[in-house]
Amino acid sequence: PLHWVADPVVLRSNRKEILAIRRFLNSDGDRYWLGVFGEINARKNLPLLLEAIQAQPNVGLLIAGSVDPEVAYAAKTLLSDFVANGGRVIHLDGPLTDEKFDSDIAAVDCVVAAYSTEASSGVVLKAAASGKRLILAGAKCLRNDARQLGSQATWTTLDVHELRRAVEQAQHLPAPAAGVPLSADEFVRALTGK
Repeated sequence: PLHWVADPVVLRSNRKEILAIRRFLNSDGDRYWLGVFGEINARKNLPLLLEAIQAQPNVGLLIAGSVDPEVAYAAKTLLSDFVANGGRVIHLDGPLTDEKFDSDIAAVDCVVAAYSTEASSGVVLKAAASGKRLILAGAKCLRNDARQLGSQATWTTLDVHELRRAVEQAQHLPAPAAGVPLSADEFVRALTGK
């Protein structure tokens, strides 16, 4: 019979770097930090997330990765409105080292993956292994990931109201326990049963 095996995860985060990022994020007060990571193109629905968090001034948004110019244009007014309403946005653009990227994931309170297309997500795996709360939306593969992750993840449809509710609920939940990433050797053993 077929059985589910998690993809191998390599975390290169650094505790010192995580603490430095967290200090930077909290430099203007305590906020609940959401993170969106990787190449931010239309399929990652950044404008939808911004619309969902508009009325949440206690939220910060860390965007780590390049943003497609069309997405940046679509999100420009929403970003300005969010900041004007008391929210905070930090964009770490350009290429990031693996250590910096993984440390950014580990520094936020919650990772958001709201995808329009079906594709596995290394960001979701890294966030889960780092013990981050996850809000997953849209793709059926993300709904399956949420089932596998249990209480660590919430899945919603790509709907502003549902996403807003998920962010509001996440802020009141305790931080999940750190997961244990599956190494490449463990992955092969789990896959082959040897």
